Amino acid sequence: MDILTVMLAAALTDNAVFARLLADELGLGANGRLRAVLQAGLLTAVVMMLSVITVWAADHYVLAPLGAGYLTAFLCAVVAILLSWGAGWLLKKFAPALCESLGAYVPLAAVNCAVVGVALITTRRGGGFIETAAFGAGSALGYLLAVAVLAGVRERMELSESYALLGSLVDSMRDSRQKQIIKMRYGFNGKTPLTQREVAEILGISRSYVSRIEKKALEELEAQIRKNAP
Repeated sequence: MDILTVMLAAALTDNAVFARLLADELGLGANGRLRAVLQAGLLTAVVMMLSVITVWAADHYVLAPLGAGYLTAFLCAVVAILLSWGAGWLLKKFAPALCESLGAYVPLAAVNCAVVGVALITTRRGGGFIETAAFGAGSALGYLLAVAVLAGVRERMELSESYALLGSLVDSMRDSRQKQIIKMRYGFNGKTPLTQREVAEILGISRSYVSRIEKKALEELEAQIRKNAP
């Protein structure tokens, strides 16, 4: 089978998350911001690819000759744990800031069912080393793609909710001039945000006056947000 076809199939039509549902919310890092989620997803993708290659080699050259294929699933879990531990050690030694930002996602890569599942599926589907490596790379790429899509959707939903809450606070402002300037400056109701100078020209007032009104309005909004915060 063509190597590129194998990679694309693993990444898209046979995606570990969307097609086989081999993931969980913690493994996807769905509770974090997009950048942190992508970092955690990339770590998991790297561990996944290395697990596929390592398990294939161990199964092909050790377990299969010994007739111990029943240990493949156990081997997948052990390899995932060891690789996650190794990745955590390397990050702590050479990229401590990144390791600290990832936090619990480093050990979670070991128990992510996508890592173990893809390694097991790849080994059982057969094929040579090149095809196996291509399938592992495609699966890792597909996992990262799924992480990016789901995290992006979640972040967009959170932003939409925050935007709606902020819009309601702006609408509740008593001073009509403050409300008008805030809406013009920050593009509420789907309109293009304007600069202070543009707002001043439209309203026929000075830019410094717009700046003072905006500053006072933002202080009132901040007070309202703090008041409504849980």
